[in-house]
Amino acid sequence: MTFGHFTFESPASWESVIFYVKSKNNMTELSSGLVEERSFCESTACRGRKGEEEVALLLESEGWQILARNFRAGRGEIDIVALKGDVLSFVEVKSWSANAASELSQSITATKIVRIVETSKIFLTKYRQYSRKCIRYDVFFIGVDGKPTRYEGAFDETR
Repeated sequence: MTFGHFTFESPASWESVIFYVKSKNNMTELSSGLVEERSFCESTACRGRKGEEEVALLLESEGWQILARNFRAGRGEIDIVALKGDVLSFVEVKSWSANAASELSQSITATKIVRIVETSKIFLTKYRQYSRKCIRYDVFFIGVDGKPTRYEGAFDETR
């Protein structure tokens, strides 16, 4: 879907530049064929999706295989399920635009942890081929600067 189609003339070159803003992935396609990303994320949901996408790309660049994104079951959801060797990681991504790291870390409540663990057990029941992997629960915080901070093994089933 296209939000807009704009044509303008540059006084210097008198060349028309046509570009399209595509709503699906926040990309701008220039008439030259180049594509550049535009950030239109103002909503919490949009920032969350963008953060999850950044973390998924980071994990893939490190050799992780993304098995699932936004896996929902029961009362919970897991943002990313990733596999690397014998490690199966259930990843929670938190993206906030204007909060301190201490406030961000408090966003992973005991209730949220229980829901993630319960959902991971449903995942393992549904996909038994991963049941013998080493299970890990990781958290990525993405703060105002947009850089992800990783906490490997942030919690386990007992906490």
